[in-house]
Amino acid sequence: PWRALHPIDLRRYALAVLSVAVALGVAFFLRLHNFRDAAGSLMLFAVIMTSWYSGRGPAVLVVVLAVLGTDFFILRPYYSFTVALSDLPYFIIFSSFAVFLSWFALIQRRAEDALRRMNRELRAISNCNQTLLRATDELSLLNEVCRIVCEEAGYRLAWVSFVEYDETKSMRPAAWAGTDEMHLVKARISWSEDTDHGRG
Repeated sequence: PWRALHPIDLRRYALAVLSVAVALGVAFFLRLHNFRDAAGSLMLFAVIMTSWYSGRGPAVLVVVLAVLGTDFFILRPYYSFTVALSDLPYFIIFSSFAVFLSWFALIQRRAEDALRRMNRELRAISNCNQTLLRATDELSLLNEVCRIVCEEAGYRLAWVSFVEYDETKSMRPAAWAGTDEMHLVKARISWSEDTDHGRG
């Protein structure tokens, strides 16, 4: 289904357009001073920068804009999407290299994000262990662990529930932290296997 873009998403796509526009502007300026070989490097820099900072969707957009912009503004004949036969090898190599650099930047960013997330989780585990050593009562320990999980590990919501041996086999939240605490009120979590919310 169609989904409205979040303002942050719009800024990411705007970065794709802006980076190619700036690269083209600098390329035109350098062309006036007889530096004709810098356009390709500028376009590839725009591809790398956008792919690294903005993610997959804007990365696809910046590659398309860079390829079309190079064809239309940089390669002869100018202001046409027709590629001269003499420029065809350059165009193919440039397009392939743009795709490769965008893919490589996305992979590197994903790996770096995963490593950063793992470091945050390890730090949260370490802090939970320290909290366990200093705890004086169960409730404050559980609340502090939930806080650490949300604030340091980056989770939106963390909670601890106790099993209730009632007819609905409900679970009573004892400690929680995060930005989506109303979920605990609406979820009606149960440890029964016979309900939609069963088994937690």
